[in-house]
Amino acid sequence: MLYGIDECKPFGSLVMLSKKVFNDEFSILEERFCVRFAEIVRVRYLRILSKEMTDETFIDGCESVFKNCTTFPSPQQIIDAAPSINQLIGCELKRKQSSGVLPEGWQLRTGGLTVNDLSFEESVEFLEYLRSKTYSTSK
Repeated sequence: MLYGIDECKPFGSLVMLSKKVFNDEFSILEERFCVRFAEIVRVRYLRILSKEMTDETFIDGCESVFKNCTTFPSPQQIIDAAPSINQLIGCELKRKQSSGVLPEGWQLRTGGLTVNDLSFEESVEFLEYLRSKTYSTSK
């Protein structure tokens, strides 16, 4: 069964890449490269990209390929142009540690797991958790 853009089902419990952000950014790239893709091609891009990207990483990847590419990018080129979810987690950990929200040297350790052992969905949930932390560790 072929789904249109508005009928695509999210992958897993989280919608990693929202249809609105995808449509907005993809349309900008189509304008930039003077192309128009059929719905079936747009759906394929969305399915591939939503398995590995969030709204934030997709926007970053699109801005990078908008600036640097001379032809319309493949899904992998958009993925490669964006920061990975683990890079975002690392930046957020550093930001929280420098502001005193998390103690220096704090690391994710759950039964010996590290951030690299998390699935993409778990990494996104962990990043959202980190970003929600605003408490101070000072007494």
